[in-house]
Amino acid sequence: MQRAKAAGAGTVIGAVGGPAKAAAAAGFGADVVVDYTADDWAAQVKQATGGRGADIALDAIGGAIGAKALEAIANGGGKFGLYGFTSGDWVPLDAHQIGRRGLTVVGVLGITFAKPVEEQRADVRRALEAAAVGQLVPRVHGTFPLDKAADAHTALEGRASVGAILLTP
Repeated sequence: MQRAKAAGAGTVIGAVGGPAKAAAAAGFGADVVVDYTADDWAAQVKQATGGRGADIALDAIGGAIGAKALEAIANGGGKFGLYGFTSGDWVPLDAHQIGRRGLTVVGVLGITFAKPVEEQRADVRRALEAAAVGQLVPRVHGTFPLDKAADAHTALEGRASVGAILLTP
């Protein structure tokens, strides 16, 4: 969200699970926050975009939540970037629906790694420069010593974390 706003994105919508994550998304620059535990959250996205739907959705969760994100994308040019499946399942993709709606589906990491090395380095440089001047601020939920990695996994699995979980030696 921070980088989207810094790059000049119009309305940035954060889809999150629960009030703590909603507050974090707002703090990271989301103009609108929807709770994906609500059945109608895709409709809320459409409402927030004047009925059009989101131009871009980035999904790391997959499963039913990812399917709702796909539903929330604008027809005729919307883009869906998938880069994970923390739900345990990838988003079920229906080629007929994607083609009929005029959507583009991309694997975010595939795009990154398809770039020449120099472009990848330039992207990293820009991100580090943004962090150095406070435009990109990471949120760390907690740090765990390596011998407590199971506790870190429990926090992740229980969706209790808001931000990164770091393992330390």
